Amino acid sequence: MGEISSGLLQRRASVGLAEILGLAKCARLTTAIVAGAVAYAMTPDAGAALALSLVLAGAFAFNDVIDRDADALNVPARPIPSGVLSVRAVLTFAVVCDTGAIAAAVSTRSERVQLLTALLLALGFAYSLALERVFLVKNLIMGFVGACVPLMGSGSIAARSLAAATTIFILQKEIVADVFDRAGDEQMGLRTLPIVLGVRPTLLIVAALNVALIVTVAGLRLPLVMTGVGLVNVVASILAAFRAERGIRALLTLQKVFLMTGVVLAWRA
Repeated sequence: MGEISSGLLQRRASVGLAEILGLAKCARLTTAIVAGAVAYAMTPDAGAALALSLVLAGAFAFNDVIDRDADALNVPARPIPSGVLSVRAVLTFAVVCDTGAIAAAVSTRSERVQLLTALLLALGFAYSLALERVFLVKNLIMGFVGACVPLMGSGSIAARSLAAATTIFILQKEIVADVFDRAGDEQMGLRTLPIVLGVRPTLLIVAALNVALIVTVAGLRLPLVMTGVGLVNVVASILAAFRAERGIRALLTLQKVFLMTGVVLAWRA
């Protein structure tokens, strides 16, 4: 009996750990924490940073619920399609995150933080329920979300400058992700840039956006390393246009690396 009880306890512990890790994946925990850290770096306001992290975590989790059928095609290892988490569990988690975000925003007594939190909450629901399927709108929304990261921390000129560059970077990053996910998106009836225009023209648009990023960085006198990011992305996107799936996968990985680099730059700025 003792061995049986011990085995059951170990099994329950492993299941609990799997669920915790699954929630972390649904919340894109690393992204949410990093976004909060950038906001905190702009001006040390723990309430604003917490509000941003929680509202993003809740939006990501809710999106996983709505996108579970598409994820079953594109990324079947996601927590819901794989059966690690139920829809109810993820929805409950999203509600808890959103409630915490509202409380954190109110605690700051900052109209800017409260307004941005409200906008992010509304856009999070609208994105998942309807706007994700509207041509180009979802990409623009994600660009706005990127802009909110430095703006949540500060309304200074430096924050606004960083927000402009971040918007362009996130926009091109999301388009690259659409290229990578085009097979599953097409089966789900979505109309994204690569589905409408084709892979090669879309990647050339990505290259053009990175040219715009370089111009923005130069005009706003942002760190020169960001010019390097733009230049590398221009070359990588053009190469990916002629290298099929391997090039696209490498380009998407490159975006993730640059995203983390951007966090370091924002902290130093």
